[in-house]
Amino acid sequence: MEAVGLGASEYSIAPLRPSASRPSLFRSHATVPCLVRYGLPLLFLGNMGLLLYSNLTLGASVHARVYSGKGNDVELPVLYNVSLAGSIDDMWRSKAYFMSTLIAVCSGAWPHFKLVISLLCWFLDEGYLPSKLRARVLILTYALQKFSHVETMTLVILMTAFSFTARLPNHVDWGVWAYVTPQPGFYAFLGGLIISMLLSRVALYYDHFTRASAAAATARTRGPSFLMLAESDGEAAVEGAVDNEEESNAPSLSWTSFSSVGKQLNDEDEEDEVNTGPAAWWEVLKTYCVVGLLVCFGLGLILPAFTFHFQGLAGWILDNITKMSPDSSTSLRTESVLSLGRGIAEASNTPNGAGIRFLQASFFFFVVGAPLGCHTLLVALLLLPPKFSRWLTMPTEILYAWSAPDVLFVSMVAATLEMHLFVRFVIGDRCDGLNALLRELMDDELAGDDKCFDVVTSLKPGCYVLGASSLLLFVSGFFIIRDATRDTAEFSDATAGSEGFRDHEKVERDWRRRCRDSQNNGTASTYSTSLSRSSMEDCRESQQQRVSLLLPLTQPLSPAMGTRE
Repeated sequence: MEAVGLGASEYSIAPLRPSASRPSLFRSHATVPCLVRYGLPLLFLGNMGLLLYSNLTLGASVHARVYSGKGNDVELPVLYNVSLAGSIDDMWRSKAYFMSTLIAVCSGAWPHFKLVISLLCWFLDEGYLPSKLRARVLILTYALQKFSHVETMTLVILMTAFSFTARLPNHVDWGVWAYVTPQPGFYAFLGGLIISMLLSRVALYYDHFTRASAAAATARTRGPSFLMLAESDGEAAVEGAVDNEEESNAPSLSWTSFSSVGKQLNDEDEEDEVNTGPAAWWEVLKTYCVVGLLVCFGLGLILPAFTFHFQGLAGWILDNITKMSPDSSTSLRTESVLSLGRGIAEASNTPNGAGIRFLQASFFFFVVGAPLGCHTLLVALLLLPPKFSRWLTMPTEILYAWSAPDVLFVSMVAATLEMHLFVRFVIGDRCDGLNALLRELMDDELAGDDKCFDVVTSLKPGCYVLGASSLLLFVSGFFIIRDATRDTAEFSDATAGSEGFRDHEKVERDWRRRCRDSQNNGTASTYSTSLSRSSMEDCRESQQQRVSLLLPLTQPLSPAMGTRE
């Protein structure tokens, strides 16, 4: 930040490098604690290592358990192992190009790329990365980091949809159960994503705090100019100030004429007008739209979102042989968002395990809890004045960035479009002999679908409602939060930010009022010379103290960065 105002004449920066007077977040000693400056990059690197470990290790396994009827369950060998790198390669070879690319970009490359970008924003000086651009990059990566959960949502769909039980109706002790089990690599991936989101929030907070402190330092170094006017004796200075006040609608000659604080101070005696124009109706319309959006999102949670229809020999067995057993599954699986979350525990062999409960809690938070909370806070931001809504801005930003129903929507679309290709690839040639036998013996019963296992997927209205409401939440939430942040900043500028100059402005207004009265009575010079020097000196000393405390924010942090004359 350039040194301006009161400090500009006392300090000069040697142009050794473009970033000499613009330190990075890593070197912002005045605003970022030492523990955070050194600890946050280390946590970013550790988080990158955790995500890399999860990408290269086993993420999930497909199991099958056979009930023998004698109380001895037989666990079959693992049917299929899934890792992030392996699943991407298998999906590409199975011609599921959309799923493969989506997982590779969103869950493979994007988490690491986001961490690298965060490190650059932390270390680059503002000469190479301006503060406004740095803030925008951090905000953008923070808002889009939720798309890293594509693999998480895909695994939840696989766990719930492909878990089925087939028991003989007259021999309930005989049957088979197929299920998908998350492995430690997946839990490391999910935990790494949550840690990454928390670290990004910390970096964004200190970036905002540093920029706000620097802006406050710049504003306060531009002290009220009426102090200099008061030092010049005689009637000319008074008449100049009074004429300036009478000829213009901006009575203050100081910084207040050009800031939102000054406008409020100059207008503080005026009565507020009730806004009954088109702007008020627009605010009411926005509020009703957000409430309607909340209702649509609720419908998207409970309406059927997609179906998995098992076909071939497996589907025929579920529909004709095991359908009378109360524990058997059906060949047609219809899932909503809520039933998808509830089925996570039911589809696991350890329903009350810590890992399964952690996955279930994460799913409900990102897909249900965070969006509902974000909708509620958006309505509050539209209804409440800045005096109250300023406390809700940060929670709204957090819930907005952590809301992931749109990620679930994208994952459901990808799964329904290409899951059958991936399933056929996984089965491969294991059923070739059985398929030939089915063509000879059960071609009519299977309606020509002579396969041991096949699946057909389709989307339902709940998926479209969820996708539309998620997209509208993403767009409308951005603008509402932006406007609320701007209004909150103006309100804070007019209240807390102006406390340091309220005494100065009060003295200035009182002085101008005296000057105006004295000019009307023909005794301007008398009043100008009788101005209270003690009040002026007190204001000057108070201002100089504030400037001396805040000037380090605008100066180089080491002799190698600049010189002080």
